[in-house]
Amino acid sequence: MATMGDGTGNQRSGAVEAVTTQATSLNSCVQVCVAALDGAAKITGNEAKSIEIRDRAKVAAGVFAKIEAGGAQYAVGNVVAMDDARALVGVASGVDVLAFLK
Repeated sequence: MATMGDGTGNQRSGAVEAVTTQATSLNSCVQVCVAALDGAAKITGNEAKSIEIRDRAKVAAGVFAKIEAGGAQYAVGNVVAMDDARALVGVASGVDVLAFLK
């Protein structure tokens, strides 16, 4: 198999690594978008039936407002976070949500 550049394959290896990284990033974006669209179709009031996120995605789902005793509630049937993904689900202040998403 022919290699590019200096004959050591370093440039080819770097190009393959860059394309692999881009593919992984694009896949993560697609998964987040699909999860958001899928989740949006399942939300009724303050409830989500299922949330699933992957890779290094961060997702916040719930009621984000001033927290008061006896205030808003949010229910989720199932939350799955895989591969270093993080989820903030429930009732939280806007300050907490922003800190989570940073």
